[in-house]
Amino acid sequence: MRKLTSIFILLFIITIHITNAQSMSTFKDDRDGHIYKTVTIGEQTWLAENFSYKPINGVYYIYDNDINNLKQYGYLYDWETAKAIAPEGWRLPNKDDFQILVGYFSEPMPNKKREDFNENLTLFDPFVLHDRKIIKGDSIINMLYFASPDSTYKILAEGGKSNMNFVPAGYYIGNFNFKGESSGFWSATDIDDSNSWYFRLNDNRMFYMYKSGKRLGFSVRYIKI
Repeated sequence: MRKLTSIFILLFIITIHITNAQSMSTFKDDRDGHIYKTVTIGEQTWLAENFSYKPINGVYYIYDNDINNLKQYGYLYDWETAKAIAPEGWRLPNKDDFQILVGYFSEPMPNKKREDFNENLTLFDPFVLHDRKIIKGDSIINMLYFASPDSTYKILAEGGKSNMNFVPAGYYIGNFNFKGESSGFWSATDIDDSNSWYFRLNDNRMFYMYKSGKRLGFSVRYIKI
């Protein structure tokens, strides 16, 4: 009974943490007058919908070349264009920014060690497994935190309580694929001249950073400077 009570208290704390540290607002891109929803989570402020600015120069696509997809899914940009067209006061998020976002919705695992988790999580570590220093009594200790792929996906995805509303906009990879199933969001962290990292969410309730060629088309969510 005591263990069950502790679980309920922990879940309550996590719910309050998620709800109270968020605020919604809007941002107007003066270049075209488009007004975007924004969400502040912890110390980060993100666009809460996909970017849909049509640049004068650059590489960009509308899924299936169908203008009806633009309002919900925004444009798909190549990496160079995504970096170049950020509105003033905003930037393309880096790999660490996405990790901080996911980590915000992670849960403390006070009685767990990394070795206790399935080896299949190796691909995602440290994206879903990370350590935080917390105060316990008069001491500062390391606590393992875990972002459950299933529950965190629900929080981040369309309609989730994070209000990030990551919609499955699909990709352009020489052709259009995976709308309604998957989404990719560019990060500013490049790997080499040809490749960069992007944040990927799949409809099998998984999320992770993945490598991609910079010429492909992915969605964009800017973060406030």
